[in-house]
Amino acid sequence: MLKKLILGLCLLALPLSAAAADRGDEKSVAPEGGGGEAEATHAELIAYGKWLLELDGAIEPALRALRELGPAWQTAVARPTPAAAEAQFLPFLDDAERAVAAAKVRLTAMPEFRFERIELDAEAQPARVHAEMVRMLDQVTELVTSFRPLIRAIGSKDPEAGDAAVMKMLGSARTLFRAQAAMTGAFVATMEAGDPARHSLMFDQIFYRSGMRLFTTTERMVRGQPDATLATDLAKLAEEMDGVIDRGLASVDASQAAAMTLRSELGADAEGVSARAMLDKSVAMESLYRESFAIARSYAGAMRATSKRLTGGAVTLPQLQPLINQLRDTRIRLDAVATRQAEILAGMR
Repeated sequence: MLKKLILGLCLLALPLSAAAADRGDEKSVAPEGGGGEAEATHAELIAYGKWLLELDGAIEPALRALRELGPAWQTAVARPTPAAAEAQFLPFLDDAERAVAAAKVRLTAMPEFRFERIELDAEAQPARVHAEMVRMLDQVTELVTSFRPLIRAIGSKDPEAGDAAVMKMLGSARTLFRAQAAMTGAFVATMEAGDPARHSLMFDQIFYRSGMRLFTTTERMVRGQPDATLATDLAKLAEEMDGVIDRGLASVDASQAAAMTLRSELGADAEGVSARAMLDKSVAMESLYRESFAIARSYAGAMRATSKRLTGGAVTLPQLQPLINQLRDTRIRLDAVATRQAEILAGMR
């Protein structure tokens, strides 16, 4: 989730025409009460990065607990009896509910970030970002609580109740993905066509669509319905991803070349040093897009491989399980890259 926040930093209207970073030494940060405009802007930019990291620190335990529920659930349902499954899974569910509740308290208590110099698009305004994170935690809460009726249905050996609970859980997951896709789309709409962040976010949009498509297939499996178009849909999504990744990599190369040209034109005075530091920050952050696009390429390849394995008959969970696992792992790895981008901005790298 942090990724969308970090990419929103590309909406910053810095006193430069290109983006940024100096690997985190704070030699160019303005001392309190002194320094020029570029130095003061750089200091405020670092403060914004630290605020984003604090925001990430508030919600990360909840998202980690949510990610861990999947593997815990798979292990529990493999137990020989419903009672054994419940006994094994409930402690994980209790921990997840506590983590989400604690994250909501911590997030709600966060002070508002105030700024005077950096200019942010409406979607990157601290109040707007904070509100989006609160809404996301509400959706995570709904998803986590949907496990309890499922456990009760399994324990009571009521297949209809079990199917209903599964459908509710899938519906909650779809809502969470749809919300993330919508927030991502809002950021995409504000970015210029050649911005590497825009292409990265466009991949995210397709990524969330792929997740929702897999949820649709799972729902059909629960109902015993065929899914004749899954192979074709996965291949089309993979093709969309590859196009976005190709354009994203080209935009990183172009942006970094322009940044290096601008860097060479900056002066050696205090303003030039601070401007160069901000520019170097952006360059370092943008360089990490190459890593995120490589992760994205791997996921697109997994979707294409899954598409080829499907024979057109009934879709089975063993056919989809590797892709479902990679869906989760891809999000974890992309978020880790985004956290490193925030650390660069905040002067921690």
